[in-house]
Amino acid sequence: MPRPRLPLVALTVTAALALTGCGGEQAGSDASEGAGGSASAEAGQQAGERPDISMPEDAVLEVDKGRPSEPAHQPALDDAFRYIQAMRHGIVAQDPDDAAYRYYSTAGAARYAHDQIEQWVKGGWTPTGKDRYYDTETASAGSGKGVLVTFCRDQSRTFSRSLETDEVHRTEKSLKSFQKYSVLMREKKGEPGVWEAGRIEVQGEAKECRGEGHGRQRSAPVAALVATAALALTGCGGGERAEPDGAELSASAGTEEAGGGAVKRPAFRLPRGFSLELREWRSEDPREQAVLDDGREQVRAGYAAIGAADPDAAYFAFYNTRAALASGKEWVRSYTGKKVIVGGALPVYDAEVGFVGEGGRLASLVYRTDESAAYTENRETGKRVGNPEGTAPAVRYATTLRKSADGVWRTDDVRSERGAC
Repeated sequence: MPRPRLPLVALTVTAALALTGCGGEQAGSDASEGAGGSASAEAGQQAGERPDISMPEDAVLEVDKGRPSEPAHQPALDDAFRYIQAMRHGIVAQDPDDAAYRYYSTAGAARYAHDQIEQWVKGGWTPTGKDRYYDTETASAGSGKGVLVTFCRDQSRTFSRSLETDEVHRTEKSLKSFQKYSVLMREKKGEPGVWEAGRIEVQGEAKECRGEGHGRQRSAPVAALVATAALALTGCGGGERAEPDGAELSASAGTEEAGGGAVKRPAFRLPRGFSLELREWRSEDPREQAVLDDGREQVRAGYAAIGAADPDAAYFAFYNTRAALASGKEWVRSYTGKKVIVGGALPVYDAEVGFVGEGGRLASLVYRTDESAAYTENRETGKRVGNPEGTAPAVRYATTLRKSADGVWRTDDVRSERGAC
């Protein structure tokens, strides 16, 4: 039952990325300082030696890194681009097991690099031209254990060259030329000062990266990306104490408005035969509890709208910003259009709240669900259907909430990943 509208696309390698152009670092760029040289690229290199990631002159990686949000993030930012260049180095070397990218990555990020290189090798292509990266941002993730590095890519001036015929495959500049990267970095064990990529997300056709200059508004909130990154640094589990969700919710006491009044929450009813089992959905911090409360109601309101076959339900709109409501309605219609409702039990657990920025009005809420005991039921025939065989029942969500002037934490963005522990 995860919301399909915003998947974590780069946790798997897509065919659309398989033959995109790539390049190497421009000579003199600060991203290459200390990254190249004569250090060995062999698997048996000494600890502390950085591998050679030098590139041919016709394959340039142009990086405008800017400054990290915190000075302490600088090593992670530098090594994030060394990871990108190391991946390009492996493509030029035509070696899916190249030691360079393996030095700067692990887990999903290493698999991503391996698969990207392998696709180029199978196609008989090598990169040529100038590959541009810009609009970098950094944010702490996972209680300070990691750093999330995000940046844009313009690949309109980098192309694929056939190793067999030397023919260059050129493409016109379009929205497909722009991508948005999010790379989760963590310090490499046993090598202080060296950071490695553990996970990478790549968004294709990134509208926020299109155009020249910097400071453009981004469509993916930083809070959501930080929440997504935190998933890679936290374990899985779920508390033992469950709070079965009743069928009806009375309006809550409300929160204080800017003018001192109270906002009354709407009342709604979950579908009969369906319950949300909230586990350890509590915090001793009142600010975090406020986020948890409104985040919970947004989830409940969505399932209530499915039960009522009403994507336009006022109570669902109440807990969503305009940005999230449009895609939220599409999610509800994905059920109502098939004339099905939800049933069974859906445990919701491992809730984790974080705040972004100094204003305290932007928060991330990460949680997990287990669909093992949930199903859909046809309204007309009564036929019940669970997840297809082989489908992982665990889903984890990374959401962004914004505190409005009336004190309500409204959901602004939802991302989901199936198969998470």
